[in-house]
Amino acid sequence: MTKTMQKAKKPQKGVMGDGSLIWVVSDGTAGMVAQSLALVQALNVDYYDVRIFASPIYRLFPQMGNFPLMPISPRRNDRRLGPPWPDIVVTCGSRTTGACLAIKRLSGGKTKIVQIQDPRIDPANFDVMIVPKHDPVSDKNHENIIVSTGSLNRLTMTNIAQAAKALDKSYKRIKNDKTAVMIGGNNRRYKPSMDDFSAFAKSLSEFAKKQKRHLILIGSRRTPKGALDMISAELGSLSHQIWDGKTDNPYPGILGLVDDIIVTSDSVNMASEACITGKPVYVAQLCQETGRIADFHNRMIAEGYVKPLGEYFEKPPEILDEMSAIAAQVRDKLGL
Repeated sequence: MTKTMQKAKKPQKGVMGDGSLIWVVSDGTAGMVAQSLALVQALNVDYYDVRIFASPIYRLFPQMGNFPLMPISPRRNDRRLGPPWPDIVVTCGSRTTGACLAIKRLSGGKTKIVQIQDPRIDPANFDVMIVPKHDPVSDKNHENIIVSTGSLNRLTMTNIAQAAKALDKSYKRIKNDKTAVMIGGNNRRYKPSMDDFSAFAKSLSEFAKKQKRHLILIGSRRTPKGALDMISAELGSLSHQIWDGKTDNPYPGILGLVDDIIVTSDSVNMASEACITGKPVYVAQLCQETGRIADFHNRMIAEGYVKPLGEYFEKPPEILDEMSAIAAQVRDKLGL
């Protein structure tokens, strides 16, 4: 085993082919790794975590991995990867799709590819492709495509409940009804200004007053410096607290403790994870969403999973818990 590969903990024995060799291939990008690991967790399989260099040429033209003599990766360390080739590779996004195609080619076609998200090449390149409903390719009649509503994630009500028990006592002493506020920020589509965060803070203030809620604000790595302080200043004397990043992150345990959840619209992952709980989930836009992300939120609203911040549920929300069903479809399509 090379430094490029790290073996995960073994699952229960006798699951999925009794020893199929599985590689989860990524360049280490957190969002991509998370979805791949969510799938192998749902499949309950043993796997190798294979981190490689995301070749710029493969990122632009992933189908080049099918071409003779093309390496898995141009990086010298990655060239150590070789037989025994995996029975299955799992990857997410377009960064490492080309490398996975090269692995399949070098294995003589033995390796099967499970591709999460559409890398914008012919789906026939993959044995299984998992895409969300808001992706245009989901409407195509390809037999190897599995369609999800949200993003793949590893949260379950069991691990949320366990994390909630481990929360710091300061969260549990709050007597008010509680709302988790999950805050994103800068992304490839836009960078919210302080004015955008100020408008968001005013919406939070109105919600807290009307619903008599204690707000628990949790920022992400993408939340601009100073945004949380500005939101806190806007909330003023309203009951609230902010995770300062210096103590253990209360997420995901906080999802099990609160009565409802507010997420900013910049993250499909945050909305998908929150909707596992069956609690009211409200989506707030920092900036106007367009394209596929806007379509995702519109579908989530139409199907009863979320409401825009400022609207309220007239009946219990739908629960978004897809991983078991997706794992069953993957097994079926791979013949496992």
